[in-house]
Amino acid sequence: MGKKSGGKKSEAVRMLEVEALEEAIRKHPNVDPKYLAPRLFSDSTTGGLQKCILAFLKLNNHKAEKANRSGRFTDTTEVFTDVVGRTRQIGNAGWKPEARKVKADVLTEINGRQIAIITHSTDTTPEPGTWVVEDFADFLDKYKSLR
Repeated sequence: MGKKSGGKKSEAVRMLEVEALEEAIRKHPNVDPKYLAPRLFSDSTTGGLQKCILAFLKLNNHKAEKANRSGRFTDTTEVFTDVVGRTRQIGNAGWKPEARKVKADVLTEINGRQIAIITHSTDTTPEPGTWVVEDFADFLDKYKSLR
């Protein structure tokens, strides 16, 4: 969509890098800008696209968080000494799946609307309040349609 061939970054991603660097310069006024590390983004991977979306939303003062889909860790193990004097361990530990089946990668609130963002998905029928985005330019188009 907004991606150019040849592995080059899209204009939208370059704009985000400039915006993030300008924010870093504002945030650190006593540091010479040439000594600030460049803010680098890429939307070619799912993790990179999530990072782009989160950075953009936070730069524009929106609440945003990466969705935790790993569930929770439960540990029911107990250690005891049996009648012979041996130390034994019973029970188990493991991951319990999350109660709600969230497919979203990023959860945000834009202008009072809660939006779940799914990145690089093959699902073509999103639920209401869910955006499926393939690259950062696609996300920007959907974001600008809300404003």
